Amino acid sequence: MKNRTVSAHKAALKIASIYGLFSIFWIAFSDQALFYLVQDPEVLTQLQMLKGWIFVIVTAGIVYALLLRELTVSKNIEETLGDREKRLGLLFDQAADAIYVSRLDGQLVEFNRQACQESGYDAEELVCLNVADIDADMETVEEFRLFASKLESEKPVTLLSHHRRKDGTVFPVEITISLVDSPSGKRVFGIARDISERAVADSL
Repeated sequence: MKNRTVSAHKAALKIASIYGLFSIFWIAFSDQALFYLVQDPEVLTQLQMLKGWIFVIVTAGIVYALLLRELTVSKNIEETLGDREKRLGLLFDQAADAIYVSRLDGQLVEFNRQACQESGYDAEELVCLNVADIDADMETVEEFRLFASKLESEKPVTLLSHHRRKDGTVFPVEITISLVDSPSGKRVFGIARDISERAVADSL
């Protein structure tokens, strides 16, 4: 959002600068040319009025062309970003591992389809839960707050834990956790892989 605002300001400044430069050159040079070429005051007045109308028409055309170009570029950028967000959303929802996104207090704000399937909760139920409700090794919300406060941006950590399903059963998971910045603030992004089969193999 911030980048889009900066781009809009740059576009507005660009249009204003071109308009201002054109106006300065038009006024300075056209007036000098008229005074040099025309000596009759009446004719000079008429030509100056005509010059004013030409200025209005030309500058209106320039502003229109510049605005049309900037709007087209902006539309193309928005469409590209929209397509990118759709692709990312598709990858997010179709990931083989469960993905959970929470606030720093552990309140879940986003998750994918696999998270619902593994936990046994539907989306309406899961969005009301806290990480502490899912992670069997995380006993309280305050414990998660403390854990989240130690995370550093762009420095993911991987750990072993256990997740609790809606029916109360528990299964082992390997979780990669990252602290990410979002338009709504910092979020904890977790990718949880069910390692039940690995745990059984290791126990043999």
